Amino acid sequence: MATPINGFLGQTTNYTTINELITKWPTTAQNQGVKLFGIAVDGVETDYLNPIAIGNLTLATNENPKSWLSYGSSAGIGVPSAYDGWFTDPIKNRAEINHNPNTNQSQALKLKWADNQDITSATIDLSSLSPKTSPGLGDQGNEVGLLQIFNNGVLVPTSNFTITRINAPTAAKPITLSSDGVTFTGDRTDGSFKFKIEANPLSNITFDELRFSAKAYDSPTAAYLATPFKDDGSDYLVRNIEYQGTEDAVNLQFSAPTFSVNEDGTPVAAVTVTRTGSSAGTASATVNLTNGTATAPGDYTGTPIAVNFAAGDTAPKTIVIPIVDDALVEGNESINLTLTNPTGSSRVTLGTQSTATLNVVDNDNAGTLQFSAPTFSVNEDGTPVAAVTVTRTGGSAGAVSATANLTNGTATAPGDYTGTPIAVNFAAGDTAAKTIVVPIVNDTLVEGTETVNLTLASPTGGATIGTQGTATLNIVDDDSTLQFSAPTFSVNEDGTPVAAVTVTRTGSTAGAASATVNLADGTATAPGDYTGTPITVNFAAGDGTSKTVNIPITNDTLVEGTETVNLTLANATGATLGTQSTATLSVLDNDSSLQFSAPTFSVNEDGTPVAAVTVTRTGSTTGAASATVNLADGTATAPGDYTNTPIAVNFAAGDSAPKTVTIPIANDTLVEGTESVNLTLANATGATLGTQSTATLSILDNDSSLQFSAPTFRVNENGTPVAAVTVTRTGNVTGAVSATVNLADGTATAPGDYTGTPIPVNFAAGDAAPKIVNIPIVNDTLVEGTERVNLSLTNPTGNASIGTQSTAILNIADDDSTLQFSSPIFSVNEDGTPIAAVTVTRTGNANSAVSATVNLSNGSAIAPFDYTTTPIAVNFAAGDSAPKTLIMPIVDDFFPFEGTETVNLSLTNPTGSATIGTQGTAILNIVDNDVFPFLGAPLAASSTASEPDITDFRSASAIDSNVDSGRFHHQFCRRGSEC
Repeated sequence: MATPINGFLGQTTNYTTINELITKWPTTAQNQGVKLFGIAVDGVETDYLNPIAIGNLTLATNENPKSWLSYGSSAGIGVPSAYDGWFTDPIKNRAEINHNPNTNQSQALKLKWADNQDITSATIDLSSLSPKTSPGLGDQGNEVGLLQIFNNGVLVPTSNFTITRINAPTAAKPITLSSDGVTFTGDRTDGSFKFKIEANPLSNITFDELRFSAKAYDSPTAAYLATPFKDDGSDYLVRNIEYQGTEDAVNLQFSAPTFSVNEDGTPVAAVTVTRTGSSAGTASATVNLTNGTATAPGDYTGTPIAVNFAAGDTAPKTIVIPIVDDALVEGNESINLTLTNPTGSSRVTLGTQSTATLNVVDNDNAGTLQFSAPTFSVNEDGTPVAAVTVTRTGGSAGAVSATANLTNGTATAPGDYTGTPIAVNFAAGDTAAKTIVVPIVNDTLVEGTETVNLTLASPTGGATIGTQGTATLNIVDDDSTLQFSAPTFSVNEDGTPVAAVTVTRTGSTAGAASATVNLADGTATAPGDYTGTPITVNFAAGDGTSKTVNIPITNDTLVEGTETVNLTLANATGATLGTQSTATLSVLDNDSSLQFSAPTFSVNEDGTPVAAVTVTRTGSTTGAASATVNLADGTATAPGDYTNTPIAVNFAAGDSAPKTVTIPIANDTLVEGTESVNLTLANATGATLGTQSTATLSILDNDSSLQFSAPTFRVNENGTPVAAVTVTRTGNVTGAVSATVNLADGTATAPGDYTGTPIPVNFAAGDAAPKIVNIPIVNDTLVEGTERVNLSLTNPTGNASIGTQSTAILNIADDDSTLQFSSPIFSVNEDGTPIAAVTVTRTGNANSAVSATVNLSNGSAIAPFDYTTTPIAVNFAAGDSAPKTLIMPIVDDFFPFEGTETVNLSLTNPTGSATIGTQGTAILNIVDNDVFPFLGAPLAASSTASEPDITDFRSASAIDSNVDSGRFHHQFCRRGSEC
């Protein structure tokens, strides 16, 4: 995409140094993509950044010989050249755009924009178009300059442009347009021209080149014309140019941040430079190479590499980096790549990826060091069985080494081996495996094979440790060990071994060795299952062959299943016993047994099995075997629930597959619940019956039953259930069913205690959830105690029947409280100690606090002589139903003539939710503790528990004259009518 550009070349003031002029013109032009050329009268063209030498141009002392530059009293840029010796004039120290009037030729200054730039307008400032004055002749004529406009090397007609003069004087000299360009004429009054050329926007014309040249004097004087050799002509300088246009960017950059190449120079990811943006013109850059971890010239050649794109060429360029394929093990190394010096006929810039890294993949490999195997072995005397070996693979560049470290496995240093690390060395090019000698200590202990852990570490010379960097060295004990070859063996009951009992000898075989195999009961018992005599096992000197031990087995006819014999090695001579000094011998039973596969089976009432009745055969399957399944009533009865014909079960020879027995079930319509049939195996042939010779078959009822969930329920008198009345559905739940709960008086009566309306109970199809039945309870204020309502389930519908729990009792828990005496009669000694203490009880609800008053009144006892009549409060706290014992205020007198007397008790003034119960009164007997003076004993109570008979007293023969007459009057004259 084209982007606008604005540029400026030159400056408006005079230059003070040659370097300032270089900066403002050729350097700035190059930075903006503009090239400057000077064309001499002889056609020689000079690139202002790379000028050719002009030998006959003399510059002022100490000036830089940039002969195409001009500076001094007028700022600007011109063209060098020599014609007819004019530039040999020693006073000339600058170059101008000169016309040679002698040959009518002109120098030219060419400004060429880059191929990717299109210019639409330029403002041009020219200076020094002033005629020269010859001595005595005056001005010799008007100086004339010519500007030509090109696009891609073709002259563009000036008719496509608008020319505008800037800062012209009042009597301005003309600027004319012609077919060959723009002509401007100057004299002393108007010798500097500043004007703007602008392409007509409707013509879609742009330009990329301006050429400035000079023409012959306008209106030359006669004297000038008469001179045979002209020593002056039109000349001028270009002070500055300001331009506008567009530019299609041209970018060069690496295609990636990293590339890689093998050390032999074959690319893995080739270094590539891309060109993006405009394809107009040529474009080039330089790839510079500097050391990363790779160094030149040892690893690569560091000569910069040119990258060139022709005009129109956008194909990526592959850069070949010269790599040195050495023989050193260096690992991968890197080279830093940098793009510089963007040039071309287009204005070229470097993209963001102007640097990259080239990785040189090393093809030299020091190799991988590892153990040749995961395990090695050596005899305890140091002679190798499988020698420890380290290999080198994958490369042999350079000398390498590693260290073999030794650490304890089951062997320990220094008792079993010397643990000093061992160096393993390979010379350059050496790939022969290296054998490591591990120093072994040959002790005299019977240890069995022991292990040493080996680890390769610390590789040098660029080598790496491979996957087998560790190994195990087995030290084979040279001492002799006897043991069983396995923890378990097996033998058929007929004595033929399945896995023969074997004793092995390991370690040294020098000298004879022996041991005894002792046999002891496991689940097998001697002598019924085997002969328990110990068996001697002998090894001759040099004999390391395993020994088979024959155990004498008794081949009985009992079905026992597999049984075991415990084997133990003992009494070793010439050797020690190894870790496997015990073993188990399994005796495989060869007898056949028939039995049920489980103690219980189940079948739906329609005959489909839930857990099918199965008979199994275990033990030997040699020959045919059979038995009979007999069926007898459990809770199911034949023939109503099942057919009890015996069923034969047969096994062919070799057949051990379980047999399924089909029991004929009667699918009745009774709701019976699950019922059972007793099964018995009998009449076995070719086999014996196993322990599971009986079983139970459960017949799962498919009928529905409704009943109460319990025989009793309970509800508070306020209607909140304690144990809610619940009806359950059992059996088949297909289809909707219902029943009616009827209510009848028990001790509760309707409608005073409950509402007796029957209540329907409904179950939807598939619904087996228990249903709660809400009984309407009347919450009265009577203290009735718990009362009951009789419940009965009736009127079943659907496929339902009423179950055994068709009736129930609902207990209504009374929420009223009753206070009363615990007994009609109580007794207390005259000294106040109770015999039967006066007690008030609380029955019914105890949720709140209640109280009452016990009033005391005369029976045969008289207040205040025998007791105090003050009423006694009885209090029960909320939740308190414990009986309350009352202390009676008894007067302990010393009159012996009273006998047992009575006090009348009554409960009154109940508070809270309490009422007075039926036992609201009671009698308190006061038992006299005084001695009768004539009998030496207390006076006995009469049969009526009242006062002694006064006539009996009066018939006594004597009365103590010291008896107080008042007391006599109290004790014996209380009836009034008799005294």
